[in-house]
Amino acid sequence: MLNMVRIAVMPLALLLIMLSCTGALLAQAIVINPNSIEEASRKQLVSDETFFVNGPFTSGLTDEMAARRVRLGPVGRTLLTVLTLKMAQDGLFSMDEGIEPALPHLLDEHPFQVAVTPRFILTETAGFSIPVAINKHSDFSHYLTSARTPSQLANTDSVAWALLFEFLQIKGGQPLNKLITTYLLTPMGLPVDSVKVDPDGNSLWRFTEMQGTGNLVAELARLMIRNRTTKAGRFLEPSAFALLTRHRSKMPM
Repeated sequence: MLNMVRIAVMPLALLLIMLSCTGALLAQAIVINPNSIEEASRKQLVSDETFFVNGPFTSGLTDEMAARRVRLGPVGRTLLTVLTLKMAQDGLFSMDEGIEPALPHLLDEHPFQVAVTPRFILTETAGFSIPVAINKHSDFSHYLTSARTPSQLANTDSVAWALLFEFLQIKGGQPLNKLITTYLLTPMGLPVDSVKVDPDGNSLWRFTEMQGTGNLVAELARLMIRNRTTKAGRFLEPSAFALLTRHRSKMPM
């Protein structure tokens, strides 16, 4: 799984990523003098599968690592964050609208209660309980237990992210894998098979089991460092990029 500390948006900021043989992802934002990058690459710091992302450059990412798909784990939250900001930027919804009207089969509207919004989900303050275990074929509604009022307390909340999974599909009018292709993979210049979303199971299972390639992880890291992919041009508007970096720096990935 991917664990990340705050990324400083500065020339010396590098992201340490590891694609281990167990299929787990680990990451760390580190700072290395540009003159020492080659030496660090040779040493690979902690693993033969470490690679570095620094601005437009990627060092140490082999073709095999770039093409290999692994379970994204918490990196799936970063992927959904970028997708959410991109779709909101294109006017499909507001970051501060309640998601309940779009998901009446899952959530009730309460006019006198605080609504769950995309912004609350991205900041991990939607307020749902953490499930002890996830069963692929259980009804998703069984996991929708509220622990607190939205916006009160940050807490890693896979249930809320799965609700965002559903919300994006409703607002985008397409399955999540097609939305990811349209709004992320194609603009990033990545092939369609860079992300795999299980077609079966409930949304909580499908969100937690998403897979992605090393190339995808590298481009997400690059995007967070410089608001650009390997292609020229800004990826997110400044206000959306500020939300991305501010929100992701306050929570584990």
